[in-house]
Amino acid sequence: MSYCIKCGRKLNDGEVCNCQAQAPKTEFQATQGNNFQTANVTGGATQTVDSRKKITKLLTIIGSAVMAIACFMPFYTILSETINYVGGGTGQTGDGVIVVILAIVAIVLAVFNLQKFGVIPAAIALVITIYDISQVSSASMGFGSFGIGAYLAVIGAIVAIVGGILGFVWKLTRK
Repeated sequence: MSYCIKCGRKLNDGEVCNCQAQAPKTEFQATQGNNFQTANVTGGATQTVDSRKKITKLLTIIGSAVMAIACFMPFYTILSETINYVGGGTGQTGDGVIVVILAIVAIVLAVFNLQKFGVIPAAIALVITIYDISQVSSASMGFGSFGIGAYLAVIGAIVAIVGGILGFVWKLTRK
């Protein structure tokens, strides 16, 4: 047995209702009928979009925060001297300052729901970090080792990039 969606009349199998106008809904229809289905479909779609936005926002913010914090952690150790990414260990300002600024920009973009644009500063920070890792590695001639800051800066940048890309892809698939 099924019911007409306009008037609520019981229909036999295969029967089509030919009602002309909507009749007042019964109590059953008001609580269990079309309104319930509409709320289910609309609410589910809205909830999915909201949860996707939250996921991309969190990925971008967390990745960028990890990237920024990593710049103050040990980046490289050579001959018992530990170098962080911001200060360089020798009183010089390293490229870590640029990476921290780029991480802050990515966080601000995510806070204003523009996390898909957070890919740009995160990608630039990743390129700078990888370049610096290769430079330090070749300059030390194998006498040093990378610290936790180097690994976390790369991982944080990748997570922020993934958050931005997911935001962009999910926005495209929603349309």
